[in-house]
Amino acid sequence: MPRGSSAPIATSSSLLPSDVPVIAAVNKVDLLPDKSALLPRMAEIARLHAFAAIVPVSAERGTQLPALKAEIAKRCRSRRRCIPADDVTDRDERFLAAEFIREKIFRLLGEEVPYATTVAIDKFEVEGATAPHLRDRVRRQGEVSAPSCSAKAARA
Repeated sequence: MPRGSSAPIATSSSLLPSDVPVIAAVNKVDLLPDKSALLPRMAEIARLHAFAAIVPVSAERGTQLPALKAEIAKRCRSRRRCIPADDVTDRDERFLAAEFIREKIFRLLGEEVPYATTVAIDKFEVEGATAPHLRDRVRRQGEVSAPSCSAKAARA
């Protein structure tokens, strides 16, 4: 924890909302050779704003992180879930199929293909036996379109 002026902290604390609980995490406490210097520093921080809690932590070593998480959890509002627990994404299967094929292109071709590659699925049947038909487009200096191919060719 670097020593010095608290002017940047004072300036930042003036931007904090007064109607929302704010928790101050004092990081890098493991670097303090004299732990007795921590209490005056925390008192100085407490004078800058009405913090809901001030928690000394060492993010690198994991010191006091459970205490910080507990302080955050105490102040989180309990809400009803907005989405079902088994939903892992808000994207549809067509998008996921395109991303899967795009990932395979990058893994198989590596640096030969720029990351501006786009996969556009022309035909997609969710419950049928038809594999997605796609076009992959590669942008270089201009945009070059590759001919249509099937997803089976991209899975190779």
